[in-house]
Amino acid sequence: FFGFAPLPFRRVMAQATADAAGTQLFTWREGGEVLGGAMACATNETWGLYDVGVKEPFRGRGIGRRIVEGVANLAPYGSRFVTLQCHRPLAPWYKAMGFEEVAEMTTLTQIAN
Repeated sequence: FFGFAPLPFRRVMAQATADAAGTQLFTWREGGEVLGGAMACATNETWGLYDVGVKEPFRGRGIGRRIVEGVANLAPYGSRFVTLQCHRPLAPWYKAMGFEEVAEMTTLTQIAN
């Protein structure tokens, strides 16, 4: 999701994601190799889907779609919504899977002293 951001910021985000409480990590493997994955987190009535990714050489094979559909289908009982945020160019891809755009997000950061 932050692939366009500077490497130090991506490293901090990756560590924060790995350390986040209440998250579940999913991987897609073929032949023992991790080709993609996603993270999900349940909050009240929402099943949040985050950081969906597929290694570049394996994109276009439907792996991302299978990850999204598989993780969405694991939504805990009582979840009314599956939500996600994505980079603007990916919105049509998610819309093709039935997601609806409800808002736009701006990401800001500040270097702490």
